[in-house]
Amino acid sequence: MKSFVAINLVLFAYLSLLLLPVYGAQLSAESPEEIRLQLQPKDGYGEFVPSSGLLRVLDESNPWIKSYPEIDFLPEQLHDRDVRVLYMVHNFVQHAWQSYKTGLLDSVFVHNALNAWGVHPERFTDQPLQLITVLLAWEDEAGDTYVMYSDTEPYTFEDSGVFQVPSYQMSDSESQPLALPVTFELYHEGQVHTMNSIIRLNKPSDLNMPDLDEPGLLRGYYQHYTTTFELGGEHWELALHNHFREPFYGEESDVVQVRRAGDAWSEPANPGQFVHFGEHAYQFVEASIDGSEVLLRHAPDFAERRGTQPGMRALGFKQESITGELISLDNQLSKWVFLDFWGSWCGPCIAEMPYLKEAWRLFEGDEFQFIGIAYDSREALNRFSDEWKMGWPQLISHPSESNELNELYGIRSWPTTFLLDPDGFIIDQSLRGFQLEEKLAAELGFDETRAERLREGRLLIEIPEELITLHLSGEEDTGDVRVHIQGDDLPFHGLIPLYRYNGAFVRGLDPGPDTDTVDVRILRNDEQVDLPLPSRFEDEEGEIRYRFQVTR
Repeated sequence: MKSFVAINLVLFAYLSLLLLPVYGAQLSAESPEEIRLQLQPKDGYGEFVPSSGLLRVLDESNPWIKSYPEIDFLPEQLHDRDVRVLYMVHNFVQHAWQSYKTGLLDSVFVHNALNAWGVHPERFTDQPLQLITVLLAWEDEAGDTYVMYSDTEPYTFEDSGVFQVPSYQMSDSESQPLALPVTFELYHEGQVHTMNSIIRLNKPSDLNMPDLDEPGLLRGYYQHYTTTFELGGEHWELALHNHFREPFYGEESDVVQVRRAGDAWSEPANPGQFVHFGEHAYQFVEASIDGSEVLLRHAPDFAERRGTQPGMRALGFKQESITGELISLDNQLSKWVFLDFWGSWCGPCIAEMPYLKEAWRLFEGDEFQFIGIAYDSREALNRFSDEWKMGWPQLISHPSESNELNELYGIRSWPTTFLLDPDGFIIDQSLRGFQLEEKLAAELGFDETRAERLREGRLLIEIPEELITLHLSGEEDTGDVRVHIQGDDLPFHGLIPLYRYNGAFVRGLDPGPDTDTVDVRILRNDEQVDLPLPSRFEDEEGEIRYRFQVTR
């Protein structure tokens, strides 16, 4: 048998909180100081987007593998199958602690991990808790995946049925997972609680991971909590979830969203952030560990507050960069400012770096400032900054010096980003890929200097706006038109945006040697339109000019 282990990459420390009393669904005051609501569980995602983890193999040399139970018994019907053993740990930080206390893991290893996660041992119990659901997975002759599961030691699977894991494409947001009820234990405020949840499994048919040589399964949870109530003469809905990646609440990953009945949901708010009921702002204070209750507190001074939520003025700070330059956020007023909390050890941060460098190259100047805040030692940051030739200021927020900025902004996962307008208000968070570049293009546009940068590169694409409007002529509204390109060996994967300048959609790039074709995609109101695009090429001393002509 092969042992597969799922480790949740985002680990959250427990918060101490009070269990909230039940409050009625009809609130008597126009804007009460506190709103205490009782929520009901709902199976499924509702209208929210789930976050998933991957069940995959760990190398035998990985130290965590010692902390998982060995499964020596297989049900008789599986004796002729190639069975994989998979583990879902429902509270990884408690699992790490009790694995140390029971002698499965080394003390130094576990304490270093807890320090890195920012959690303290006093939040755990030495008593071993039931935290693991074990799954047996196999494929039949047709390639379909089946599982049996057990969440109770000694994991005999005697009471388990056989369940098929649905196969789906990752782009299909409507796919239904295999949902299985589980029970586990949770330590909170000196007591051990028995918790119930629902795990989910999917088999992505289009998962592209070159280092994954076994069928991959995506995992997570499949339950959230909702309630309806009346406030200020209007009917409201509130939902609590954590992107379906944890089976308990009372953590910084908790999210509440609200809406008037029938309207769209508000932006997510984490603990300490704010939701709006009409003209009234309320701070999301906390949720109970089982998700059944939340506490909201009235914030009449919301407009004057600083915080980390879109719509609020960003929290000010002063700190020297690694080059000795004093960076004051308040001194950056009148500029657009991008704050990037990242780390050189963080894979997703590194994946974003080419896009960030391109945005900096295009828009660096008097109207835009980029500030990196690295969770790194000075040595590691200097080495990475030199290697990647990062031209913007870099600050350190790390226990090796001072972790003040991460604590100020409540950073618990990397990368986390904030885009500030020239008045210092946060207008966007967690921009990825070309989203920052596109936002700045919309707000700042392309003057002569930025347009010159946009056109730089061995490959230049120019598509006259007239070419598109000619083929859309006769329609009452040509709509929102956007143009992208893609191709092999280009410096960015996927769709690369072109921008309007001087009557054309334009972009310059430095392609690799294997670029021989460029595909153009034109979107109108987010729907692709197919237009004839006669083109001509020009070779100008090794540079390629790829221009589209207007034919009448």
